[in-house]
Amino acid sequence: MHPIDPATASRPQGMQRTRAGHFFVYTLMNYTKQTLTLAQQIETLKQRGLIIDDEADATAILDRTSVWNRRFPVMPVLPRRTTLPWIINRNIHPYKLYPHLCYIAYWLNAINPANTFTKDIKTLLAKYPVVDPAAMGCPRGWQNEPLWQ
Repeated sequence: MHPIDPATASRPQGMQRTRAGHFFVYTLMNYTKQTLTLAQQIETLKQRGLIIDDEADATAILDRTSVWNRRFPVMPVLPRRTTLPWIINRNIHPYKLYPHLCYIAYWLNAINPANTFTKDIKTLLAKYPVVDPAAMGCPRGWQNEPLWQ
């Protein structure tokens, strides 16, 4: 892995770069696009000219490309000590989304303690019950961890 030089690294369009210790954080614009079901996504692809012979196969492919239940190839290393609230239950699936969300929440709390990331994640999961937190690698009772309060 080659280190990225922040001075020469290109910034994705529409994002603002903020230095946070040794890291740079990119903030996105507000996401206002409506969420589509898998069936709606397939219909949209058909309307745009994609020929889909097997809708069941297409649905399975779309479902497998979702981030919420993906197995990530890079495993974050859990910190031994932290200065802000962190997770107590360290018995987690390191290749799942949950540890990545924990790091994002921790960094955002360090940068802006008034951020709403943890609240937003809990709201999204309540709004879309089809997304299984266990498939994301969230342990039982994750919402009660100090980091997520």
